[in-house]
Amino acid sequence: RKLETVEIAAFLKERADGRVKISLRSKTRLNVARLASRWGGGGHAYSAGAVLSGPLPRALRSVVSTCRKALA
Repeated sequence: RKLETVEIAAFLKERADGRVKISLRSKTRLNVARLASRWGGGGHAYSAGAVLSGPLPRALRSVVSTCRKALA
């Protein structure tokens, strides 16, 4: 997030139950709570999270696709 060109930071971690916890952070114009709400999560405009069904590669594709659309 400290890089000037970063708009969204995402951290994904696969849990023991196979679900994937995502944490989203934003610095400026994007409300990541709105993004997290797409997966049933929530939070604040600049810090939010959700839990997705796994496996990790599928969850990652979903997060990257959603973030790209939000940045367009």
